[in-house]
This record gives sequence, structure tokens and C-alpha cells, in this order.
Amino acid sequence: MIICAIDPGEHNGFAIMESGGKVVEKGVVELQDLPAFLATLPGHSVSVIVYEGFRLFRRLADRQSGSNIPAAQAIGIIKGCANFSSLRTVEQQPDARLMGAKYAQYVVRKGHMADDISAWLHGVFYLKQIGQLETVLERKLQNES
Repeated sequence: MIICAIDPGEHNGFAIMESGGKVVEKGVVELQDLPAFLATLPGHSVSVIVYEGFRLFRRLADRQSGSNIPAAQAIGIIKGCANFSSLRTVEQQPDARLMGAKYAQYVVRKGHMADDISAWLHGVFYLKQIGQLETVLERKLQNES
């Protein structure tokens, strides 16, 4: 199984990953280039797109004042392109990346996380959720028994 995890926005972080967590490719795609990038996914044998969901909460709405809300635009592009290419989509809560970081033993620092790292951690969380990833701790415990 090959997945593509995306952190949507003006700058869309992505990570194309195999079962087991191996990263095939990761990087950042600008919003205007997202449709062309998504069109290449079937060529990578991607079957699922995992993306970070976006919700606008009243207490944070002022930050988006005057914005064209690029995360929402990117999600619409992802859903449309996935539907056109018959790819399955999975939406995750933004904090799923933090659990992904624990699984990957990645230290999360304060401040903005790089978009491609966020996407990778969403992919880690998804693969673990569906039983396609074994954590370092699980491997260690398995070797000890």
C-alpha cells in the first residue's frame, strides 16, 4: 500500500509513503501547483490521500480575516482530484500529527512545524492506525521476547 499524506494550505506539505513507513518522496507544493501534483499520484501507485482537516473556530476567526482560506481551497482541490482519480481520502484532526510524532519518536519543537514534516507525521499516524506500521518500541519489545 502506498499513501500520500498532505498538510493543506498555501504551501502544501506532502509525504508519499509505503506500508511500514518508508518515505518514497516528501516536499512542499504551492497551492496553484497542487492539481498538477495530485494528477501524478496514480503514477506512484497511491491508493489513499490522508489530509489534515481544517475548521474555522470563532475564537480564531480574526486571524483569517481577509484571507481566502487556502487550507479550505486545498482540501477542495484534494477531494476533487481524488474523486476524479478514484483515490480514497481520509481526513485527520490536526493533532493526529502529534501522536504520529510519538510513534515516530520525533521531537516536536515549539512554533510552526515544517509542512512536509507535518504531512509525514499524519502519514505515520494513519499507517499505525490501519496496522501498517510498527513503532520502534514495538520492534524492540518483539526482539526481546
